[in-house]
Amino acid sequence: MLNKKIENFIAANRIVDLEWRFSISPANSVIDNKSDCLLYLKITSEDPQNKREVLNLELTIAQFFEIQNELQKMKSMVEFVS
Repeated sequence: MLNKKIENFIAANRIVDLEWRFSISPANSVIDNKSDCLLYLKITSEDPQNKREVLNLELTIAQFFEIQNELQKMKSMVEFVS
């Protein structure tokens, strides 16, 4: 679902800016020994009519790696066609 949303966003628009930051939350107790690590992305794009749109995403590390793999595939396809 998330990958499809990003694919559609990137396919229809030109990326003009990308901001990112990591957030790491330590475990809040000895019993709950799980910390959270999130990646926040802010992607600004421009459509063919020069209208800007911002996509804000909050991703887990697993989701980030999924998107990274999809972007690598898209990059390879563009390089192949060029």
